Amino acid sequence: MNRILIPLVWVALAMASGCALRPKVVESPPVVSDAQLPLSQINPNLVLPDSPTTQPAPAPLAVLELYAAARSDLLQNRKSDAAKKLTQSIELYPYGSVAFRDLGYALLGTDNDRAYSAYRSAVELDPTDLDSRVQLSRLLLLRSEPVPATEQLMLARLTPQYDSTPVDAAA
Repeated sequence: MNRILIPLVWVALAMASGCALRPKVVESPPVVSDAQLPLSQINPNLVLPDSPTTQPAPAPLAVLELYAAARSDLLQNRKSDAAKKLTQSIELYPYGSVAFRDLGYALLGTDNDRAYSAYRSAVELDPTDLDSRVQLSRLLLLRSEPVPATEQLMLARLTPQYDSTPVDAAA
């Protein structure tokens, strides 16, 4: 009996002393990534920027003709041709947010980096354009930038177009 009891006592003592010598684990608070923050904590003081105060001269006729031809190409699903014409019109007259927005649309799926730049320019020229902000947020999500994407959606909610129709609000 002692032959069995003595090793058991040693095992029990070893376990007890080992447990007493183990360092205590202090739990740290969980790390919350930016993507897990509630909307109220992601830049809650966002304000829709003002539109540029200086109004450029009206677009020349050549720009309007290029834009009209590009819109026709978009309606006929010739996005590549439309992108070329919109790029030419923007080179001649870089003050039209609608041309940048349409260029972004024409480039979506084929050149998302240029589409991102086009939508970024459209938003800078017209901060109240709901569609440009929504598309910009989608492209930011594709670039794995959830916080700026969320900010763009929050700014989109501040645009006058947001509550104009249920479809806009759903977007």
